Amino acid sequence: MRAPLRRLVAQPSRSRRAAARVLAALALSAFAGLGMGAVEPAAAATSPILLNAGSADKPVEPTVFASYRDGSKDSRDPTYVHELEWSSWGQAEASGSGSVRSLGSDEASAVAVTLSAVKTCGGFSVYTHYALTLAEGAKRPKGWPRGQSGDFPCLVNAGAYYPSFNRRSADAGGCQFRGLGLPSQTPSSFIVDLPSFEWKPALDYNVFCRMQWKGWGKSSVTGTGVFRDGLRQWGVKVELSRLAWCPQLTVTYTRATMTRYGDPETITGHGNITRAEADHLRHNVGRKGIKTQRFRQTVPKSWGCRTI
Repeated sequence: MRAPLRRLVAQPSRSRRAAARVLAALALSAFAGLGMGAVEPAAAATSPILLNAGSADKPVEPTVFASYRDGSKDSRDPTYVHELEWSSWGQAEASGSGSVRSLGSDEASAVAVTLSAVKTCGGFSVYTHYALTLAEGAKRPKGWPRGQSGDFPCLVNAGAYYPSFNRRSADAGGCQFRGLGLPSQTPSSFIVDLPSFEWKPALDYNVFCRMQWKGWGKSSVTGTGVFRDGLRQWGVKVELSRLAWCPQLTVTYTRATMTRYGDPETITGHGNITRAEADHLRHNVGRKGIKTQRFRQTVPKSWGCRTI
């Protein structure tokens, strides 16, 4: 035994404990030399960076995408950028190559593609900007520079419902929210074909008017307003949760829970609902002693959504 260790072992119990620690360290070093080092902790799992484009066929390294959300002329072609192959992905910039159709024709030109401007959207890291560069010798697409670059802003949504858009374009009654399916109006630059996901218990018809939301964009959000079914209407509370990235929708809530309060009132007039009428029905929300009924709507797994 080495002299320093003999001295440590000869000391009182405290020193003996110290000696034991030294011996343990020497033993671990010896095992490491034999390729039996201490097990390293598993690397923390990191979420991949996704493309924030509903037109993408998949969120990571898509083969096609278009810029539906920035109003560009290319938005009417869901495969504007296609035949994509990626040389890098997951860093501050993603690089690849593909082809671009000339606007308004089937001719295609080779391009280099760069994705950048990584931002957090509903808990997901997403690329929010694209830029295209013509390959050497490639024909300049008709319509450029329109469509040569574009943005995919963070728009956390519920199905195809975007509060910021709907507030700008809603009619006086604000009856825009239709749950997690297709709303009554969508941005002209957003091409999407959504089913009407079923409510449980089943509802024949559903439209929500004058919804007021709190916490939109967080992991869950609550809204109050008016629910209409045929000629009947109720005050309601809607809770949206389970954020996911879904094809055609990007970051969206995938579960809706609706609580209907009180007895229905008959709709007066046609179409829009006045603010006073909405406030009257909203007053029932949360009242004690009033009867309630709950409904749930969920985007099915078959839709291909990806959770955080």
